[in-house]
Amino acid sequence: MAKGMYVGVSGVTRKAKKFYVGVGGVARKVKKIYVGVNGVARLAWSGAFLSKYTGVISPLSEAKWQACSASNGSYALFAGGFNIYYYADTAYYTYLTSVDAYNASLVKTVAPAMTNGKGSNNGNGGGRVGQYAYFGTGETPTGSHINYANAYNQALVRSDFTDTIQTVQQVVQQNDLNNPTYAICGYGFYNDGQYYNPQGQHYGINSSLVKSYFYDVAVLRTYVGAACVGGQVIIAGGDDRPLSWSTDPNIDLKDIVSAFNSSYVKTSLAVLSSKRNYCKGICNNNYAMFVGGRGGGNNPISTIDVYNTSLVKLTPLDYGGDGASQINYAQNSEFALTPGGTNLMNGEVYGIDNSLVRTFAGNSSIAHPRGTTVGDYIVFGGNTGANNYNTVEAFKTT
Repeated sequence: MAKGMYVGVSGVTRKAKKFYVGVGGVARKVKKIYVGVNGVARLAWSGAFLSKYTGVISPLSEAKWQACSASNGSYALFAGGFNIYYYADTAYYTYLTSVDAYNASLVKTVAPAMTNGKGSNNGNGGGRVGQYAYFGTGETPTGSHINYANAYNQALVRSDFTDTIQTVQQVVQQNDLNNPTYAICGYGFYNDGQYYNPQGQHYGINSSLVKSYFYDVAVLRTYVGAACVGGQVIIAGGDDRPLSWSTDPNIDLKDIVSAFNSSYVKTSLAVLSSKRNYCKGICNNNYAMFVGGRGGGNNPISTIDVYNTSLVKLTPLDYGGDGASQINYAQNSEFALTPGGTNLMNGEVYGIDNSLVRTFAGNSSIAHPRGTTVGDYIVFGGNTGANNYNTVEAFKTT
């Protein structure tokens, strides 16, 4: 891709940052320019620029941590989460049901509350399917299962579902960032009172909110990474039971990577560069990436494994740092967002574009869980640490 497009202005060469064309008497912004090379359309210029939004954004209705996030194409929604407080050095939790929706101008609307308070420990509790933001079954802070799911359409009307799978779903992953036609939900665990056991039954949900159940029992795993590329959902890594932050020698880390198509048929891909859990799935239009995670001995991994639209694994990226962080990451058609720096809790946020070029986006004031997209913005809300925040931050992609 060309690094820039230039025009002559009064005899001086100027770099063009934006292009417009007239359509029906209205100026329309050009986002990308392609040229034909040997009969193939090649991207010649992209108008995508990544920067921290500095305007005022209304905060969430409640301070919370571990909220679920999703987009329905018209709104970025932040749903549920927990409120944590301490008494006599003991942590207590309140389960929250509030839902805040931000439109393409970052104006907030309070949507109907969820049927039950819940959060997502692994940050993947919501995703988009068709014109809906879908929030799968969640969990309490102690790992108990909540079997209610909710969907919000573009008018913010809520639909309710009861899930018969008695597991905490760790994944709701859509198959495409622009026109998602299905999502994979599952890769959770069941708390039997003694162990948290990964489950092999999952389901796909299509754009009409119809569920289809399937099994992936060859290797039971949870705390996986989830992303999408080439119109398929990619599941990577994980472990055989969620005691992952301990150094329990019985935990079996995974390097397996699987792709699921619209019929929920699984294809095995090249394995990760190392076995890990807690890796985070990020993606843009051209690449699915699995960032960091925890390896053997609970050691952080900084490697980013990359898969292209043909589901071929490329040479891994590695920018150093504590790759185990679960903060400030997002999936976006132009930029996949990930934290960076020698300490990933330091607030630095980077974007990886569709040419795998890494750009510094700005600093985040707090540690957010997974963000979501609306219009030209990637939006983060709440906190992923053991504190409550109602802060909302955004990064602009144009």
